[in-house]
Amino acid sequence: MVSTRRKRNHDPQTPGGTAQTPGGRTARPGRPRWVAIVAVAVVAAGVGALAARVTQPGGNVSDPAAAPAAASASWTPPPRPSSPAPVPAGGVVPRNGSVTMQGDNGERMLISIVRVEDPELSSFPELKPATGDRLVSVTVNAHNTGTVPFIAQLQKYAWISDERNHWYQRDTTMTTAMAAFPDALVEPDWEFARTIVFEVPRDAELTRLRLTLQPGVAARTAEWTLT
Repeated sequence: MVSTRRKRNHDPQTPGGTAQTPGGRTARPGRPRWVAIVAVAVVAAGVGALAARVTQPGGNVSDPAAAPAAASASWTPPPRPSSPAPVPAGGVVPRNGSVTMQGDNGERMLISIVRVEDPELSSFPELKPATGDRLVSVTVNAHNTGTVPFIAQLQKYAWISDERNHWYQRDTTMTTAMAAFPDALVEPDWEFARTIVFEVPRDAELTRLRLTLQPGVAARTAEWTLT
C-alpha cells in the first residue's frame, strides 16, 4: 500500500505535476489509472454475470437472482394447521374437526364446534338442571360454503353421549333460552352459530356429539369426539 501511494504521488496525472518528454515537450495527459481499473472491474462483473446465468431444460434462460435457493438438509416443513381438513358427513371426527353436510336442495354447509361449556353455568332462569344432573352446552357453527341459502337448524337433531353409550337429546327449552336470536336464513358465505344445551347425569363422562340433518341417514349425520 505504501509503494502504491508513492507512485500516485509522483504520477504526472495527479494535480500539480506535469510530465516532460525528451526534448522538453509537454506530454499529453494520459488516461487515469483509476479509469482503467474501473473498466477492468466492469468487464469482470459482466463476465461473471454471463457465467452465472443458467439454462433450464428446454432452453429457457433464468436469472439465478430470481431462482429459489436449494433446500438445505436441515429444512423443516411448516407446522400443520390446528384443525384437520373438512370431511364428508357419515363419520367421526375430532373435536376440532369440520364436517361438510349437504341438504336436499343443493345446500352445502361446513359445520364445526366452537366451544364446549361443561358444566354450563349461565344464569338464565330456564337453565335449572334436575337434582343429580348437570347442564352442558355445545356451540356449533354453520358456514354456508355453497350457493343456496338455508336455515341452519343445527339444534333440531342433536344428541350427546357418555362413556356408557347413553345418548341424551338436547333440551328444547334451555336451548331456546340460550339463543341470542331466532334461526335465520344463512346466505352464501355467511356463518351462523347456535348453542345447544343438554341435561346429563352429574357423573357422566361425555364422549361424542351427534348432529344430523336427517336422522337415520349416515350421509346426513356427523359425530365429533369430545374427549
